[in-house]
Amino acid sequence: MRFPSWRYPALVWLRAHGNRLHAAPSARLRRLRLTVHGSDNRIQVGSNALMQDVHIYMRGSGHRLIIGEECYITGGELWFEDYGCVISIGPHTSIRSARLVVTEPGSAIEIGTDCMFSFDIDVRTGDSHSIIDPDTRLRVNHARNVTIGDRVWISAHVSVLRGGSVGAGSVVATRSVVTHEIPPRSLAAGSPAAVIRTPVRWTRGRLPDPDAPQPPLIPEMADCWFDHAMTLREVGRPGAAADVFSVAARLRPGHSDTRYGLALALAEDGRLADALAEYELAVAKRGSKPWMWFDRGVCLARLGRHEEALRSFGRALRMRSDYRQAWFEMSRSQACLGQHEKAVDSMVRALHLHPGYLARVWDDKDLLPLREDVLRRIEGHRCRRCLT
Repeated sequence: MRFPSWRYPALVWLRAHGNRLHAAPSARLRRLRLTVHGSDNRIQVGSNALMQDVHIYMRGSGHRLIIGEECYITGGELWFEDYGCVISIGPHTSIRSARLVVTEPGSAIEIGTDCMFSFDIDVRTGDSHSIIDPDTRLRVNHARNVTIGDRVWISAHVSVLRGGSVGAGSVVATRSVVTHEIPPRSLAAGSPAAVIRTPVRWTRGRLPDPDAPQPPLIPEMADCWFDHAMTLREVGRPGAAADVFSVAARLRPGHSDTRYGLALALAEDGRLADALAEYELAVAKRGSKPWMWFDRGVCLARLGRHEEALRSFGRALRMRSDYRQAWFEMSRSQACLGQHEKAVDSMVRALHLHPGYLARVWDDKDLLPLREDVLRRIEGHRCRRCLT
């Protein structure tokens, strides 16, 4: 077993060779218990992920555990048996406490991006023991893969059994038992789980009851108003979010993140002049971030003030040179100002950082004059293959 740093306090039992743990330097492994009986097992932990008080048990060979970037897992067990099993957890997923169990050859649990798991959750691909049909003398409960889509909320005490599948954007209610497919954007409950409402959408924030008392207007409650505003933005209510951000800004006038959130909500609501005024206040604070300068530049560009927008994008890029969105938007403003060569240079920089932008070059009317020169500059580069 090979660790990237001795700062990871893992208890390791090794019974064979060829096992590997690869964790990004920014990953945090705290009180991780790792038990391995076998060979050729692989564990991969992405950047900024947190695994705390988790027991990883692997018996057999050829298992794969993949933890995406910025995952948050505190408590529970990840259990592998036999050989060739896979548990894959997508980026930005949070798990309070869960038992993920793959116990038969080649079975897999796949969890998507930005999911939220509560505590005491059980997900397993098989029953670990055999049930036999007395007439045919054949087993009737073979393992089946479990798939959980992107942005799924699994509530407390839920079981997802072999063959269970939860579609993207769905919610599974407390103490439900999932044994079959739950369609996307559905609320499911019961044992076995059945759809009780569709379509639904959920957010990690709490939207207060409009009939409930409002938080008091004191500085100590500024975080409460701020969280309320962020949730309103997330559910697509920028006008209401701007009103709540304004309250938070009055309670905490020197907080740049609050001013920045208010500016974003105003821009999404189409009030660009008001948004620009709030961006100015946000970037004027000490410790302003590159994305604040970037969004200020986007606002200026939407107002047709491209020269000022270029200065704002330039400030963002001085703070973070690999800011691909800033290179892309700078290219658009340069193209609008007739700075053809500079626009091509900026677009090529953006494409080298993110080849997928090439499709946007093809669709954006402001970038039509850049097409041929950009294609010539990137000839042979991997981003050219995005068109094929």
